[in-house]
Amino acid sequence: DTRSSTLELTLKQLGVEYVTAEEVQTAQAESRDAKITHWIRCLQIAVKLLFPSERALCDQIFEGKHAWKDHCFAAATSKSLLNLLSFGQAISKSKTSPDKVFLLLDMFDRTLELQSEVEAVFAGDECAENRKSASTLVKCLAQAAKKTLIDFKDSIVKESPKNTSTDGDVHPLTSYVGNYIKYLMDYQSSLKLIFQESSNGDGTKSGLVSEISGLIHAVETNLDVKAKQYKDHALGILFLMNNINYIVRSIRRSQGFSW
Repeated sequence: DTRSSTLELTLKQLGVEYVTAEEVQTAQAESRDAKITHWIRCLQIAVKLLFPSERALCDQIFEGKHAWKDHCFAAATSKSLLNLLSFGQAISKSKTSPDKVFLLLDMFDRTLELQSEVEAVFAGDECAENRKSASTLVKCLAQAAKKTLIDFKDSIVKESPKNTSTDGDVHPLTSYVGNYIKYLMDYQSSLKLIFQESSNGDGTKSGLVSEISGLIHAVETNLDVKAKQYKDHALGILFLMNNINYIVRSIRRSQGFSW
């Protein structure tokens, strides 16, 4: 009981307390982003220093009495781990927006990197629930990132067709999606894990390539509708040419992505 309270207090002094999705949702974007960066640091401190130190203390006190030391370690750390992971769970459950995917991917990367150390420090049957809580967060962040991209693709298709440029120039939606895809490529390895990219029997690609292609197809579909809004047919064709050319150039600038 004493060690549990002490560990909770230590995390609280670092700024870690139990939070809900509602609390995260009401926070300003700038505040939320700063809290995510701070949470990642606290997660690293807890997994690399606080929890291993607590494990070492239990091992020293209960040397040779495995059932006791594992049980006491699990009991002393369970609430602190719950408080620590609650922020990640809250972020994964909060309202989505296209740009949120990058925050989710940052959190996914860091939690996945620490997963092996979590498995090591929380080894044993007594710590099974602790390990499950940590692995569940990784899955929740992956699902939230996946859902964010799918929702973004749907919103592109539904974007108002009346919102067109007067001169047939590149539409803001096109430039946004082009840059969005370019930034996504910085997280290519994580996205491949999330979408479990694999080759189909017919030689086509599934997973990440399919999702990126889906985003591009959604933009093309929206652009086709927008082009038909022009009374001047030639200007509508010019609009399509400019926008599709922009997409192609954006994809070619993406680093390390093979089509």
